[in-house]
Amino acid sequence: DGTSDDPNLADDSNRQENAAGSSGYAPPVQEGRRMTGDTSVDAHHAADAFTDTTLALMSYNIGIQNNEVRGQNWTQKYNKLRNDVKSAFTHEAGIQVLLICEFGNMLVSIDSTLCSGVTQPTGRTTKCTRELFEDLLADINMQHISVVADPPYVALIDSQCWLVQHLEVLRDLCSMQDIKVQHLILAHAYTSETFRCFNAHMPSDDASVMRKRHCVEKMSGIATDSAVQQRTVCMPWIIAGDFNVDHGTMAM
Repeated sequence: DGTSDDPNLADDSNRQENAAGSSGYAPPVQEGRRMTGDTSVDAHHAADAFTDTTLALMSYNIGIQNNEVRGQNWTQKYNKLRNDVKSAFTHEAGIQVLLICEFGNMLVSIDSTLCSGVTQPTGRTTKCTRELFEDLLADINMQHISVVADPPYVALIDSQCWLVQHLEVLRDLCSMQDIKVQHLILAHAYTSETFRCFNAHMPSDDASVMRKRHCVEKMSGIATDSAVQQRTVCMPWIIAGDFNVDHGTMAM
């Protein structure tokens, strides 16, 4: 039903979008407050995580189809996902943000499969992508990791290091309106420095080279236009995910 007693979760009123129709949920926009809980970085990285603005980010194309969450091999796939998430946030590199793409279909949300309730290997029933990942994180004792779910995208963010300042789902990026991108602006929990993330996937069957180019151009424009107009240095930014293109096409 999209509600929770957890103050770090938000209902639809906290979501900003440039088009209607998304079923995503995320933590509310957070303003300069210290988060509690276990850090996802080990002892010799923890001090740096709290005093500088280095962002350790990982992109992960998970490639899970809608019907797999009800399939006979789901337990095996779930366990691999759980282990990969745990490995990312406990790695010595001190990963702080994990951007997941292709969790379900771009055109038909995986939440349409989950909405009637799917019992997970943890024994608990989840009804949307957000609940599934929150349950997974609880199972590995990482409740301090915030979940921003906009299927087929999921952003997992260490809330001790980074806070969500802005979030939206970008549409109208190319001639195929169903192609969408997750757009986040993160603020460092201690220095307030900001970082822009685009979590993007271009389906190989639907996104032509021209559509991919238009998507990249529009994201790049969003990231740099204000700085160009004001003649200032733009906020650091990244386009992460899987565009299904070769190096030459991406460099055009």
